[in-house]
Amino acid sequence: MMFRYFSNIWIRMHSRSSRSREVSEVVTLAEIQNKNKSTGLRSTIHLWRGDITKLKIDAIVNAANTSLLGGGGVDGAIHAAAGWELLEECKELDGCETGGAKITKGYQLPAKHVIHAVGPMFRNRKSDKEKLSGCYETSLNLLAEHKLKSIAFPCISTGIYGYPNKDAARVALETVENWMYKNPDRVEAVIFCLFLKEDVRIYEKEIEKYFAESSEMEVDNPEYSSEKTDKISNDQRQSEPKEQDSCPEESNCNQQSSLNKILETRADDLSAGQHSNTVEDAVTGAKDIQGHPNEHENIAMKRNDEDKKAIEAADHLDNQNSNENEKQETRNDLQGNPPLNSAEEKATEATDLRETAKKDLHQQELSPSERLDWIQKFESLELELNRRPVLKNTEPWLDEQHFSGLLFVGGLDISYHKTENKACVSLVILSFPNLELVYENSTIEVISTPYIPGYLAYREADHFKEKLQAAKDTKYSPQVVLVDGNGILHPRRYGSAVMVGLDADLPTIGVAKNLMVMEEFGISREKIEDIESKGGTIDITTDKGEIIGKAVRTSDMSRKPVFVSVGHKCNLETAVALTLACCRYKIPEPIRQADHVSKMTLKKET
Repeated sequence: MMFRYFSNIWIRMHSRSSRSREVSEVVTLAEIQNKNKSTGLRSTIHLWRGDITKLKIDAIVNAANTSLLGGGGVDGAIHAAAGWELLEECKELDGCETGGAKITKGYQLPAKHVIHAVGPMFRNRKSDKEKLSGCYETSLNLLAEHKLKSIAFPCISTGIYGYPNKDAARVALETVENWMYKNPDRVEAVIFCLFLKEDVRIYEKEIEKYFAESSEMEVDNPEYSSEKTDKISNDQRQSEPKEQDSCPEESNCNQQSSLNKILETRADDLSAGQHSNTVEDAVTGAKDIQGHPNEHENIAMKRNDEDKKAIEAADHLDNQNSNENEKQETRNDLQGNPPLNSAEEKATEATDLRETAKKDLHQQELSPSERLDWIQKFESLELELNRRPVLKNTEPWLDEQHFSGLLFVGGLDISYHKTENKACVSLVILSFPNLELVYENSTIEVISTPYIPGYLAYREADHFKEKLQAAKDTKYSPQVVLVDGNGILHPRRYGSAVMVGLDADLPTIGVAKNLMVMEEFGISREKIEDIESKGGTIDITTDKGEIIGKAVRTSDMSRKPVFVSVGHKCNLETAVALTLACCRYKIPEPIRQADHVSKMTLKKET
C-alpha cells in the first residue's frame, strides 16, 4: 500500500495545483455537436481530436488494463486528471476481463463517469476482434444501463497493445453502428476521440462506409485537426510519411497533458522509493509529504515551469538548421517522455557506457590463452550439466486469464563499479498485480569472473542464484523472475535469463534495453534500427525465420522499445503479456526498481 500512498499524495497535490487551469480547457458536448452538420444517425457520431480528459460529457472510456489500477498513456492521463478517488473506487472493482468494461464516477474530470474497457493485445487471432468489439459494445450497454446519453471512445488497443490502427477503427465503427441500429434513440452522441494524425485520416475515410451521408462531417477541434479530408487525395495520403507516436510538430498536442504525465511519472519515482532504500524510509517520506503539502505543491509548480521552459527550448531548437532526427529526439525527450524516460534514462545510458568500458577493460586484461581457457571452462560446464531452457508454459497460472494465480514477481539487476572488480546485485519482489514492493535484497559483491562477450551469464549467475535462494526461505518467494538482460535472444541462446531460470528452476523472462548485433542470425545494425523505428510489438527473427524475441513498445511515450525473450519455463507470448502487465512506464517495474536500488546502493558505497 505504500506505493499507492505515494501516488495518491501526488495526485491530490497535482489536482489542487492544476484545477483552476483545467476549467478553462473544458470542451462541452454542445461545442462538438455544433461542428457536425450531418443529419439522421450520422448526426450523433463525432470525430474529435484532442485530450479526452477535457470532455464535459456523460462518460469517457478509458483504455484500461485488466487490473484497472492505472497505467501509462490514456489510462495514466485519466487517473491523473480524475484524482486519487478514482483509484480507490477501481480497487473495489476486482479487475476486469479482456473485452469487458466497468463503470466508475468521474470525480475531478469534467466527465460524469469513466467506463474502463480492457482491450486485447493484438496476436492476429479471431478472438482479438471479438474482444475489441466487446469493449465498445459493453461500454455502450453500460451507458444505456445508467441512462447516460453521451460517450467518448479513445483508440482502444492501438497503442502498446499493437492492434493495427485501421483494423481497430473498423471494429470500432462497425460495433457502434450495429449497436445503435439495435438501440435507436438510446444515445445522443458518440465521440471518437483521436490523437494521432494517422487515426484522424483513417476515421475520416472509414466512417463513410458505416455512417454514409451526403453532408460533410469534419473533425472537430481545428486546433488539433489535420488537413481536411476533401483537400487530401488518396495519392497524397499514401505518399505522406507516417506520423510517429509523438505530438505532431505543427499542432499544440496539448502540452499540458504531457506535463501532467511528467508529474505523474515523478510520483512513480517517489513510489519506487527514489529517496530511500528501505520500506520504512519510504513510509517516513510519505508522512513527510503529507505533513507539508504546500511545500511539495510549490516544488511541483516549480518543476512545471521548468518543463515549460524545456518545451520552449525544444521549439527554439526546431527553428535552427539542425538534423531532423536530432530535433525530433530532443522534442520527444523534453515533451513526450517523463523524466524517468529522459534524464534518468540518459543517466542510465551513461552508467551503461561506464559498465561497458569496465567490461572491455576486463576483456583487455586477459591474454588470448586466458580467454580461451575461460571459454573452455564455461562450455565444459554446459556440457556437464546438459541443461536447455524449456520454451513453453509449465505452471498452470501462466495460462490463466490475467495470471490470476500469480502473487509475486521478482526483478534482478546488477550495477558494476566504475573502476573496481565489484558490483551491486539487487533482487526486488513485487506483489502482483498491484506491483507494490514487498521484498528487497541488495549487496555489494566481488566479481571474480571476467567479462567475455557471449558469456556474461557466467559472470552474474552465481550472484543471482544466491539472491533467489535467500528469498526462497521467505513468504515472498517469486513465482517468476524478470531479468535485466536476454534470454534466448542471444548469440549463444544462453543469456542471463536462461541461466537464472535453469539455476532457480523458475519461469524467467529476459528484458533488455538494447538489442545486440548478431550477424550469425542475420540481425544487423540496419535491421536493429528498422525494428527500433517501428511501434507496437515486432517479431525479432533469425535469417531462417525463427522468432527468438520481440521488440515491445511498452509505453506510448517511449522512444525505443524493450526487447523481450524467453528465459525458461514460459512461451514468448506469455513473456510479452507478463512484461506488459508489469509496466507502468517503459521498463517493467521489477527491473526498473531493481536497477534503481542497485545504482543507489553502489553510489552510496562509492
